Amino acid sequence: MQHPRKSIKGSVWIHNYVPPKELLFLRQKFGLSLTVASVLYNRVGADDDIATFLDPKLKHTLPDPFSLLGMKEGIERILRAISEDEKIVIYGDYDVDGATSSALLKNYFREIGKKVDIYIPDRITEGYGPNKVAFTQLKKEGYTLCITVDCGILAHAEIEAANTIGLDIIVVDHHISTDVIPPATAVINPNRIDQPNVINTEHLAAVGVSFLLLIGLNVVLRAKGFFDNKKEPNLINYLDLVALGTVCDVVRLTGINRAFVKQGLKVIDQRKNLGLSILTKELKLFSTLEAYHLGYVIGPHINAGGRISQSSLGSRLLSTQNPAEAEEIATTLCVLNLKRKEIERAALQEVITQVEKTSKKVILAASANWHQGIIGIVASRIKDRYHLPTIILSIDGNIAKASARSIRDANIGMAVIAAKESGLIIEGGGHKMAAGFSCETRKIPAIRDFFEEYFKDVNTQETIHIDSELYIDTITSDLCDDLKILAPHGAGNPEPKFVLKDVRVVTSKIIGEDGHIACTLRDVRTHTVIRGIAFRADPILKEAILNCEVTNFLVKIKADSLGYSNKPQVIIEDAST
Repeated sequence: MQHPRKSIKGSVWIHNYVPPKELLFLRQKFGLSLTVASVLYNRVGADDDIATFLDPKLKHTLPDPFSLLGMKEGIERILRAISEDEKIVIYGDYDVDGATSSALLKNYFREIGKKVDIYIPDRITEGYGPNKVAFTQLKKEGYTLCITVDCGILAHAEIEAANTIGLDIIVVDHHISTDVIPPATAVINPNRIDQPNVINTEHLAAVGVSFLLLIGLNVVLRAKGFFDNKKEPNLINYLDLVALGTVCDVVRLTGINRAFVKQGLKVIDQRKNLGLSILTKELKLFSTLEAYHLGYVIGPHINAGGRISQSSLGSRLLSTQNPAEAEEIATTLCVLNLKRKEIERAALQEVITQVEKTSKKVILAASANWHQGIIGIVASRIKDRYHLPTIILSIDGNIAKASARSIRDANIGMAVIAAKESGLIIEGGGHKMAAGFSCETRKIPAIRDFFEEYFKDVNTQETIHIDSELYIDTITSDLCDDLKILAPHGAGNPEPKFVLKDVRVVTSKIIGEDGHIACTLRDVRTHTVIRGIAFRADPILKEAILNCEVTNFLVKIKADSLGYSNKPQVIIEDAST
């Protein structure tokens, strides 16, 4: 077994060990290549788990929807609203999880003949989650049932206010709750404090919880004879939206989430959703899509409206049946995403300037110059760069809005709830790896001290587990094809990482405005070459590549994404001497 190695960026590389007998067993039983078997041994436990991992099926992982608290009560209230032809509104969040959850419910209700509407609050003027003004207006417009998706678990006062005006609320959420459950008609959330453990639900995105709601509702409607004289919806057709929301909310792609995404990608390739189909065409995505395309290409475009323009654009795109409207929204989102990139790039550089002047265990940066819509992306970039819990605040007068991203051992969602209970923040919530909150600007120094104290004992040393060591001549098109069986990748199932040994940098150059480095690497033994690229390379890695100072690289393997050919290339993330 090899000893850990320290990289030039300060991370520790640990090589995953695979006993030779186990490796041989996996290769023979599942017909795997040596490299794939090595990866699987350290990712998946028992043989049965490996079989499910390689071929995830909903029937093997889908929980009973009625095992979730609030499901029975929520469905009963929806049935009454359908029976009495009440006006129903879906109140969603403005991110991709909220947009897909909202569109999912609207599309299903439309298919069964029930018209519902969607309300997405404005990020800037209303902020995250339910608010009393919106609830009051919705009641005036005649709505009697409101289903909140991807929000609501912390909206105690707002839901109490809704109760007083006769607007019933069903909360469909996945964020961590406090010790008190809001007084809604029903609260469906696998992460509510009193929910007994239900396997395969803890890491669901809101769109996954919404899908379980539809499964339960569909079962009850079928039992009541609702579909005796009309066509029953095929819920599989909605997995495109479930996959999109699941990937973009960066939840663990294990268990049911892996099945959602694997099966959902097949539905996406059938282009059943009008808006999604038109957007992929606008983005020139004509080949078979992968989770990467959902998270890094499609998702940011759907998010662009909620970040810097109209919050409802994403849900409208995914729920419209009007081709002209879909075309117009898709074009608008592409323009907005370009603008978002420009705003993000400027803010990111300002944050880096602030961060370089500090030496804390928690990064907290604040400015009145940063648009609220992009601070989440910036927080994610900074967290990845420094491997520290990161909080980015956008100041607007006396109030600041924050987005936070965190590392494995630092539960930022619980920290935000603790800060709220301490009276430091106005509103806030989230989950282990991401959170958001609002606060008074004058309290920012105290908030900085609070989080620094809260995470003082957290181990912030980045440890990277290496799946295998490779030489350039072993990276072939066949290997690329073999690795595809491990997809979809995301949290809980990251792309395999390899150490590329004994190489020299032959050529290198900076490309693009974000500081990407393109290079050619040569094996010192065989003189075989391969193209490499380091996206958004930090100064340490950039200098090492440009000056040819390193001989071992931490890489992921992909088909060439630079347009030269379909040959394999490596994505460089780190290096060592």
